[in-house]
Amino acid sequence: MSETTLSFTAKINGSLVDVTSITLDDQHDDFGVRRLDTLDTVVAAGTTVPRLSLGTYAYTFTDPEPGLTYEYTVKVVYNTVTYYFNRRTSSPDVTNLITIPTTEHYTSQAEVYRLMGEYAVELMTDDYSGDDKGYMWSDFLYDVDETIKMYVMQHYDPATLYTVDWVRRRATILCCNLLSQRGGNAELYHSRTERVYEELNSLRAGHHRIPGATVRHWMGPAWRNYQVQNRFWYHPSRVESSKSNKQQYPNQDNAIEGYMYTFGV
Repeated sequence: MSETTLSFTAKINGSLVDVTSITLDDQHDDFGVRRLDTLDTVVAAGTTVPRLSLGTYAYTFTDPEPGLTYEYTVKVVYNTVTYYFNRRTSSPDVTNLITIPTTEHYTSQAEVYRLMGEYAVELMTDDYSGDDKGYMWSDFLYDVDETIKMYVMQHYDPATLYTVDWVRRRATILCCNLLSQRGGNAELYHSRTERVYEELNSLRAGHHRIPGATVRHWMGPAWRNYQVQNRFWYHPSRVESSKSNKQQYPNQDNAIEGYMYTFGV
C-alpha cells in the first residue's frame, strides 16, 4: 500500500521554533485528514503530529487508494494561542511551512514589501524614521485589521482568520492602497482595492465564503413551513404550531393565535 507523509516546519521571523502542540484537527473536531472525492475521514481528528527535530514535525498514513487528493487541517498551539492551517494535497510527500505571527495582524510589512517592492515602499515612507515610522506602520496595520473585521465578523470569528491566505492577500492590497494614497499615487491600487471591497461586501451579504475558513454557526431561530395570511393585518407571516418546537427566543414575538404562531415581518 502507498503512503502519504505530511511534514511541517514551524517558524517565527524566519527561525525554526518548537510549538506547544501540533495536531491534525479541523475546527469542529470532525476530521484530521479526509479524502476529497468522498469526504471520508482518513486520519481521525486530534491525531498528534510527532516532532522530528527543532520546529520540524511529520505524520505518515496509509493511502486507502492510490492517487487521492486530501484535505487536512493542522491545529497549532503556541504560547496558549491556537492557529489553524487548512491545506490540500495530492502529493505523497508534502512539506508545509507554518509561520507563527509575532503580532496578530491580517498582513505585515514583509507582505507589503513583497507586493509593492522595497523601492516603492521606501519612496512612500522616506519622510519618517525611527519610532515615527513604526507608529505609521502600526496605524496602517490596525486600520486594515478593523476594516476586515467590520466586514467578516458577522459570519466568521476574526481571531481564526489570521492564517487564512485569502484574507492576508486582500489585507495586503488594502495596506498597499493606504501607502499609495499617502505617497500621492491613489490610483496605483485603486482598481484592486475596489475589487477587494466588492468581495468583502459579498461576504458580509452571505453570497460567498472565504476559502479555508470556518463559518460561524448562525444563532438566530429558523422558520420553516410558514404561510403568509393577508387576512391578518398584524404579522401576516405565520407558522403552524404543530410543526414548531414552540421554543421561545429573546425579543421574538411568538403570539399564539389558536393553531398558528406569528412572527414579525
